[in-house]
Amino acid sequence: MEPRRSIGVAVWLNRGVTLLNRHAVMASVFVGLIALSLRLLLLLVIPPPQPSLHDEFSYLLAAQTFIHGRLTNAIHPMWIHFETFHELSHPTYASKYPPGNGLMLAFGQLVFQQPRAAVFISMAVLCGMVTWALWCWLPARWAIAAGLLVALRLTGSYWTESYMGGTLAAIGGALLVGALARLMRRPAPAPALAFGAGLAILANTRPYEASFSAFPVLSFCSYVWFC
Repeated sequence: MEPRRSIGVAVWLNRGVTLLNRHAVMASVFVGLIALSLRLLLLLVIPPPQPSLHDEFSYLLAAQTFIHGRLTNAIHPMWIHFETFHELSHPTYASKYPPGNGLMLAFGQLVFQQPRAAVFISMAVLCGMVTWALWCWLPARWAIAAGLLVALRLTGSYWTESYMGGTLAAIGGALLVGALARLMRRPAPAPALAFGAGLAILANTRPYEASFSAFPVLSFCSYVWFC
């Protein structure tokens, strides 16, 4: 019975590997689940992140503002005594940062009752998006390996242990790079939507850096399509 069972396991493993090597979406989901599982397992060793920097409190302020259905908050009557870093106290009370990361943390608070859940999920999505982005640039096995390598590198680091919001901007960059490769092969609505989503995420998370990444990409696309 043992040899037959071993052969059966080997067959299923071979089928799984074949499926992952053929479908970018399945491979991306697989990498994302591995990344999320890895961070959840590390909860036994590394406690959930706690905000400690001024930037993190500013992002959490934005999340609380959006949760209450507001874009900003009324000015405090004694605002001059409560001024702090990275938060606007006048003419209204709000975070100084773009809304992207605040909306992501608000999602975690609304759905899972913890903003840290959005941090973990966004890291897993980023690892999956790295695989998806590299799928058209590298062989399938190397795209999967790159996603898993990102998961190993980011888990337990600044990317999962703070509320600074780097993962969402990186997701936007991955969407941009992956969509560009697909649009170069064959223009289609799906990669065009992914391209626009990447630009929108970058504009609402890291607008300054987005200008340096989006301008070369848009210039290259214009050259390829119109020249």
